[in-house]
Amino acid sequence: MRRTIEAIVATIAVPGTAVFLVPYLILVRTQQVSPGRVGVLEAFSLGIALVGAGMVVWVSYAFVTRGKGTPVPIDPPRRFVADGLFRYVRNPMYVGALLVLLGEALLFRSTWIVLYAAGLWLLLTLSWSCLRSRSLGDVSGAPTASTWHRLRDGSLTCHALVESGGQLGSRSA
Repeated sequence: MRRTIEAIVATIAVPGTAVFLVPYLILVRTQQVSPGRVGVLEAFSLGIALVGAGMVVWVSYAFVTRGKGTPVPIDPPRRFVADGLFRYVRNPMYVGALLVLLGEALLFRSTWIVLYAAGLWLLLTLSWSCLRSRSLGDVSGAPTASTWHRLRDGSLTCHALVESGGQLGSRSA
């Protein structure tokens, strides 16, 4: 029961802040609080946002029931969750949150929310790559020779930046 409560609080606090509070503050600041008319685009945007919100809720539920943990980094899942959405997407919580932001950007026709979503995507991608590439290194944290072979998905990694002296586009194997 404790994990369930932690998961609910974490889901509301972290993704809730990122996909509801921050966009709301952006809309208030840019004076775009009302979506205006309701048409096909607005219905489509709500559908995208609902799919994203469903993904976020599903991940939290899966972490509690299958992973025996929570989405909170201080109490992560104890069991590896590799079914459901994880079979198709590396991190469905991030994808779900970004879908909610895309839906909001379309609904309110807000370029600022698009820019915020792009910045959030970059931050999440870099932080996830840093964590992942560090875990694929040897015990000292240095990248192993096979690190690049295990990261063939083309994502930018911290090791790539360090090894290339900050020059994007160069990779060492």
